[in-house]
Amino acid sequence: QDGVFFAANKEFGLPFKERKDLPTYVEDVRTFDVFDADASQLAIFTFDPYARSNKRGGAWANALVGQAKLLGTKPV
Repeated sequence: QDGVFFAANKEFGLPFKERKDLPTYVEDVRTFDVFDADASQLAIFTFDPYARSNKRGGAWANALVGQAKLLGTKPV
């Protein structure tokens, strides 16, 4: 986790701040706000790096909520 966030910050200037107030679908999943260099919120990121019997293998990502500029919604 630290390496991924370090690289995202170094390459793109994206800071992350953990959120403890949002529910997750599994206890060990962690949730973060992602900010742009100007401190505006870009997204909410759920970090789920652990294997489980009911989880698809490999590296992949899904959107729980899609971004919609018209509605002003941020991606999750």
